[in-house]
Amino acid sequence: MKFYLVAIMVIFISACSIDPEELEKSGKYEKALELYREKLTEDYQNIDLRVKFTLCYFKNAMKYIEQNDLEEAERNIERGTIYNKEDNPQIKNQYAQVILSLGKKLVSIGDLDGSVEMKKKYQKGYDLIEKAVFLSDDNTEAKEVFNQLNSDLSEKYLQKGKELFFLWRENSKNYKTLTESLKFAEQSLIFYPNNINARELQNNILEKLLYESPREQDLSFKIMKIFHNTQTRISAFKIRFYNDDTDDVIISPDQFTLYDDKDNAYIFDKESASNGNYTGVMNRIRVSPSHFTSGLLVFNTGVKNPVISSIVWRNSAGVSYEKEFPGKKLMDLIVEQR
Repeated sequence: MKFYLVAIMVIFISACSIDPEELEKSGKYEKALELYREKLTEDYQNIDLRVKFTLCYFKNAMKYIEQNDLEEAERNIERGTIYNKEDNPQIKNQYAQVILSLGKKLVSIGDLDGSVEMKKKYQKGYDLIEKAVFLSDDNTEAKEVFNQLNSDLSEKYLQKGKELFFLWRENSKNYKTLTESLKFAEQSLIFYPNNINARELQNNILEKLLYESPREQDLSFKIMKIFHNTQTRISAFKIRFYNDDTDDVIISPDQFTLYDDKDNAYIFDKESASNGNYTGVMNRIRVSPSHFTSGLLVFNTGVKNPVISSIVWRNSAGVSYEKEFPGKKLMDLIVEQR
């Protein structure tokens, strides 16, 4: 019996005498973390111990990064920052180094042109690298990686912009291709403002846009029914909107404006549409190519018998289509046939 008690005491004393820092030096981070955890249960507010615990988690994370087990690396980083804030001077440089390493790995396996998951990996990696730049005291490496990343992205978007610009030159009627090309040129300059080629492409496109007329709209709408209440001065138009374009079109009642013969403008009146108990009031909807939608537009002109000149539809991009009337009183207008 005495023998067993002595054996247990020896094991207990030897366990207590194990130094977690020695385990760290030999790369046994998991065991070191267990010991740090036990010590923290006895002295949770020990600042020095909390710092060592956090740094051990970062070392363990680096091990997993080298093994390409990035999910486990992220978990170790997250656990480490539970015990210390990221900007704690005692751990922030090590934190910056580990997220830089993780960010580089994520960017290398991610793909902005790939699946949703691949895009998320790339974006997460980019964000971590950027964070490391602003967190580290000696951010030379992080800056170099981040600047190269931005330079590569700038070239990537520049090439996309060039491809679309050349497509437009083959078919100058495709106005949308030219505007899309401009978006990529501007995106290229966001990542690297000193990209001379991107600046040249941007200026070239802006010059073309200045002299190119927008394409005619491949869409139309017809007035199917007209309702007017001379007492409330509320006018309602049932319209049929047809999309003959190659892309989806977003239609919303607040995109329509009614004009009278004095060029006064009236926007869609939500309150009148609601209080009047109208059925079939137009709602925001996406219209696919070669499809149509119909709905009721409600306006409050405040005039007993207004003279209407036009209804204009204008989308979020500023492209508009106008339906003109012959300047007759509203009640004298003849609706169009289907």
